[in-house]
Amino acid sequence: MATKKVEPNVVKVDDKSLEELRNLRLGQQRLQIEVGAVEAHKAALVTEIGKFADKISAIMRELEEKHGKGNLNLETGIIIPLEEKVEENVNS
Repeated sequence: MATKKVEPNVVKVDDKSLEELRNLRLGQQRLQIEVGAVEAHKAALVTEIGKFADKISAIMRELEEKHGKGNLNLETGIIIPLEEKVEENVNS
């Protein structure tokens, strides 16, 4: 960086270097703002995931009350009761 003497013991940085530093700092600040926005969006998405999990749990509880405990195959809609599995293992 070239420098100019303004007063004794005071140095002024050249305009080109100063402009470059200002632009870099501005870019850094923009990126920091973007990171903050991404983090806020991430937090909103995590909250939404939690809502989905709560809804899934509620429906699974309803199905368990209606059909008993078991494993639900989401592809076929078939619930395999846990009691049958235990009996099969005991009889095997």
